[in-house]
Amino acid sequence: MTSPLLQDRTYLMGYWPTEDNPKRSLRYYRQLHEKSIALISGGNLVFMSDCPDTIAATTAFAEKHDVRLHVITRAVVDLPKYPLMPKLYDLSVAFGEALPDNASKRSGDKGIIHYLRDLKGTSRETFEKVFGIWHSKIALLDEIAKANVFETSTFAWIDFSIARFVGKREAWNFNLIDAARDDAIYHYRSPMKKNGTRLPLNASCLLGQTAAIDWLNQTYDAAFKTALTEVYPNDEETVLADVHRDNRAKFITITDEMIA
Repeated sequence: MTSPLLQDRTYLMGYWPTEDNPKRSLRYYRQLHEKSIALISGGNLVFMSDCPDTIAATTAFAEKHDVRLHVITRAVVDLPKYPLMPKLYDLSVAFGEALPDNASKRSGDKGIIHYLRDLKGTSRETFEKVFGIWHSKIALLDEIAKANVFETSTFAWIDFSIARFVGKREAWNFNLIDAARDDAIYHYRSPMKKNGTRLPLNASCLLGQTAAIDWLNQTYDAAFKTALTEVYPNDEETVLADVHRDNRAKFITITDEMIA
């Protein structure tokens, strides 16, 4: 039987295939595509992309797994934060120029990983595309929460590859998490660091009610403007860490004890 929590939730997922994405291959994402949609069987999904093949496959998988689907066709260049990516790229180049020669991706530091893998490992165009997607997550979630095409009470961004976490992290079945507080954002833990400090959250799943998401979007915008004055390859999780630092009471870490 489909969970009442699942039926009263709208999930947002987006995917824009990138041939030379150094983080994950196209094959990796294709392997997880159906598995990720199957996780929300019986639920509601808003899907964003500009790739006809990806949209067609998503439509077929949604029908197969009884997922109500609403598709929004949108290009990366039309995402909210994409126009700001040239500035972020330049800051990231400056960050890398100051790195010691022995800097390693094994450090677990977001900035070092992003510079060595995502900047040096690909083109400027791909860097700006990938980071434009990451930084637009919250604005897109706010957009679909306000549109509320499925008339639900809660909303969540989930990564296209969210199935990679099945059985691998605490309380991995996000369908069973009750976003009961209307002023809070629910999230998972992160193992990553920024400048030696562990980040408080992972952005693969961000869950909340409309008021909390509206607050997060506005607060994230302000934090992102500040991030664009820092010589660092900030992604959405490092910006969210700044938001979290100043608003801890508005964030709730998802744990096994919360399974409804």
